[in-house]
Amino acid sequence: MMKEMVKEFYKNKMSAIEDIGVKLDSVEFKAITDSDNLLLTKPFKEKEIKDAIWNCNSRKSPGSNGISLNFIKKHWVY
Repeated sequence: MMKEMVKEFYKNKMSAIEDIGVKLDSVEFKAITDSDNLLLTKPFKEKEIKDAIWNCNSRKSPGSNGISLNFIKKHWVY
């Protein structure tokens, strides 16, 4: 009986609900539109990546390996 109660509890808690909005500190996020999805999933160009890296502080390290953005910029291969 206890097993069924636990199963029902989590089944109800984890079931999809009609409202797919996500809330975070009273901020409500709506589902994205198809056109937004196309924009977010379209292929990107190397220039966009380079521009993003060049706009970052060179002394920062984007990963845990300690390689700074200055190193990446200095050794960027076009």
